Formats: sequence, C-alpha cells, structure tokens
Amino acid sequence: MTRVIAAAVALAVAVFVVAGCRSSQGPRGDGPNVVRGSAPTYAAVATTYNKRVDPLVRLWARTVVRLKFIDGDGNPQSEQVEGHCQYVRPSRALVSFHKAGRSLALFGANEEQYWWIDLGKKSRAYVGRHENATAERVAAAGLRVHPLDLIELLGLTPLPPAGDGCEAAWSNDGKTLMVTVPARLGTRRLTLDPETHYPSRVELVGEGGKVLAFSELAKFETVAVKGAGPEVARPSIATDVKIEADGGATSVILKLSEPENDPGRIKPIAFDLAKLLEANDVQEVHDLDKEVRPAK
Repeated sequence: MTRVIAAAVALAVAVFVVAGCRSSQGPRGDGPNVVRGSAPTYAAVATTYNKRVDPLVRLWARTVVRLKFIDGDGNPQSEQVEGHCQYVRPSRALVSFHKAGRSLALFGANEEQYWWIDLGKKSRAYVGRHENATAERVAAAGLRVHPLDLIELLGLTPLPPAGDGCEAAWSNDGKTLMVTVPARLGTRRLTLDPETHYPSRVELVGEGGKVLAFSELAKFETVAVKGAGPEVARPSIATDVKIEADGGATSVILKLSEPENDPGRIKPIAFDLAKLLEANDVQEVHDLDKEVRPAK
C-alpha cells in the first residue's frame, strides 16, 4: 500500500504540469459571442490583476490532493493525500505530501535550487540549480514542472508591469481577456474574467504554441493577513485547482484551505535543502546538473 501511495503522489506532482496539446482561447461556454471594442491595454490589465496578488508576500495553506488515474493494468484508481503549501516571494516554495501521519514527498525551491524528495522505502532526492534547469532535466526527476512553474499555475505571482511579449486581447468569442507574458520555458497565457481580472485558467506554452501545462482555477478566497488592520489590502487565491491529462483519464484536484499570510507559520527549514535532507534521512541525492552522489 505504501508503494501505491508513493507512486500516486509522484504521479500527482507530474500531472501538475500535465501536458496537453490543445490551445485555449478562453472558456467554451454556451451562448453567442460577445462583441467587444478595443481590449484594455496590457498595463491596465496588469495593474488590476496585481492588486489581488501584490500583498501576497508569503502564503501558508493546508492542501488536499485528490488523484484519479488508470493503473498499469488498465484499472481506474483513486488516491487522496494531504499536505501543506508554503511560498515566500519570489523564489521560495515547498509543497509537502502526507498520508496517515507519514511524510511521502517534498517538492520545493529556494533562491538557488529546486528539488523533488521522494520519501519512499529508499528515500532519494532530485536536486538542480535554477540557472541550469531545462525541461529535460526536470523530467529526469520524473516531473513535468519546475516548482516555481507550479506557483505560476496556482495564479500566485504578479504580472510584469510591461515589456516585450506582454500582451492583452479579447478571446475569440469575446467572453474573456487573454493575457500573454514571458515564462521560464516559453510563455504564460492567462484567461481572465473581463470585470475582475481574476484568472480562470493558466497555461504554460512552449514552442509552436503547444500547451505544456495548464490549470483551471476556481473558488477564490481572501488570505488572512496576521496583525493587519482594516486598511491593509487582502490578497485572494484560488482554493480549487483542477488539472486533467490523458484525455481525462488522469485528473488531479488540489484544494487549499486556511490560507494565511503569516511569517510565524513558515519556518526557515522549509527552504533549507541541506536541513531537509538531514531531517528526512535522505539516502541518495541525484544531482540533475551532474550525476548521482551519496547523500552523506
């Protein structure tokens, strides 16, 4: 059972950037197209969008990951694990996975490195440096996404104020705003509500317009800010994130709860790779930039 759970967790993380080959021009809802005038400028859209996330200097939230997939024998399976999501802008992130009080995996990054730590029967870590990260090296860890790309897919990062590759336009049906900005390995494309500019979908797009990863976002909730008065702006985040792959055969639903912007909730060890490896007695470290080396 432990091996099945560990495999499910690994698949859940891989599916976070599950590749689809489809492109998106906004939700395909019922009803006639909406006739629009000129789209708002990118700078205006970014300003409104960033009012939601600019106050989100840090985030701590509980998570539940529900996974449905087809196993190697063709049978439908489902699994659920719990954990926590921790993020400190701009480059500290950690998503942990637990089941029945047992730690299963850690997926994170700090200012210099990113990692996937599998706490199975033989614990092992896959570690790389940001400046050397490529899609191939991330995939060598059995993943499809860089931890900071996952943060992008959760809709937690601000849009750049302006620059090359930053564009805003109406979707083909006129129902949503489509915003494109540069990303780590291509572009990031967001589908936004035309009134609130909240994102309903975030895509990472590679060469030739191929959608490398996507997320669907819903149920935005205000993040509690410890010690803040009524005049302080509260950020909000999507608490339901859905991802599908393999024509719907594999799906992941990530639910976040009790989101807080509280410095006391996040401990420095969450982003200290050396201490994480020691605390979890990791037996083997795979250097994604070089080769396998002993952990100690």
